[in-house]
Amino acid sequence: MVGPRPPSQRPESASSDGAPAAVTLVESQNDRFVQEAERLLQACRESHGTTTAHPSGPAAAPERKRLDKAYKRLREAVDGFLPHFHQVRERAARLADHYPGLTTEEYRRAAVSLAILGEWHAGDAAPAPRAADEAIDHPAGVAAAVLASIARDGFLRLAFFVCPPTDYRRLGTAEPERYLLTHLNGSVLSRQVRRLRDLFRGLEAADIPTRVWAVVADTDEDDYLWRFLPQPRPLDEDALTERRRLLLAGAHRYLTEQRAAPKDGRPQPRVLPENMLHVTNLSAASWSPLSAAVHQRVLREPDRYFDAEDWRAEIETMRRLWRPGSYYEALPEPDETVMREILRHKFAAYAQQGVLLAEQQPWLVLIQTERPPELRTKMLNIGWAEQTDGSLPAVNFFGPGE
Repeated sequence: MVGPRPPSQRPESASSDGAPAAVTLVESQNDRFVQEAERLLQACRESHGTTTAHPSGPAAAPERKRLDKAYKRLREAVDGFLPHFHQVRERAARLADHYPGLTTEEYRRAAVSLAILGEWHAGDAAPAPRAADEAIDHPAGVAAAVLASIARDGFLRLAFFVCPPTDYRRLGTAEPERYLLTHLNGSVLSRQVRRLRDLFRGLEAADIPTRVWAVVADTDEDDYLWRFLPQPRPLDEDALTERRRLLLAGAHRYLTEQRAAPKDGRPQPRVLPENMLHVTNLSAASWSPLSAAVHQRVLREPDRYFDAEDWRAEIETMRRLWRPGSYYEALPEPDETVMREILRHKFAAYAQQGVLLAEQQPWLVLIQTERPPELRTKMLNIGWAEQTDGSLPAVNFFGPGE
């Protein structure tokens, strides 16, 4: 993805030493913060020394113990903060070098956002040292998207897909549409809550304005399953549409539901607050001519986009979903020929979804919650690249091999 093109009327002048003024201000403001922390630490140390040198009465020992504990915690906090502070300052300076003309606050927010996203990202957990231009942009493409979103919109754009909860055993009942469940309890998402919550709370605590687009992927059956697997009976489209509507509301409610925090009992959202969240579903999407063209192109020539290892990895992933107790257990398992046809349509559907992402949220960062993460992002990126001039920026929930 090409980096943001800031408006020409918003450049900041350079400082006397040639550094961008924005970075100079970032450094001076953050240096004052560190100096103030050190001043408080010194005051605590002096108070600790005075109390230790001049004990008075039976209360002196408990008081010294409290001061020892306070001093230790403050020292640990400052020592823990300093590496992050220096990383953010360095990244802000590099962002200013690469993308000049933005404001101090935009560089700061982008640098902090990248630090949080980079720490949360499960891929390449211990990356080797990188060149200077790569150091601000790991995972690849994320820095430009983060800075562009913050500069253009004033907030960070994130998106993730929600795997809809299903019970395919209900396909054989009098109301087969009820196979699509409308609550998220026990769903795939419910097993991802903790790490997603950590990310969003980290951004909130760092005062990074964030908008999150949760996309309920409720079209898998129509996109590639029902084309090749037998349906027990016809589905009532109106009833299914109503189930999808209820699921959309249920996903919003599940993600934002207020729950008592374990430590102090204060109410907190299960995953993220309402003002950060927008929930939509693929079944309600408007597909553009470009997305339809990309879909047809991948259907015709899947091997142009996916190599033998991609096919092998995806077939292995799908086979696991037919194991006892897994997602597709109640559906008939396809043979190898049918499985490859299913995957051909699945690859095409993901490419089409990539176009949708690019058309509706061109400066987003994808939170990749599916496995295998690299292949899933590659599938989406086929469509994304048709609409943009780069790769889909993504941070991974799962690490390699998980």
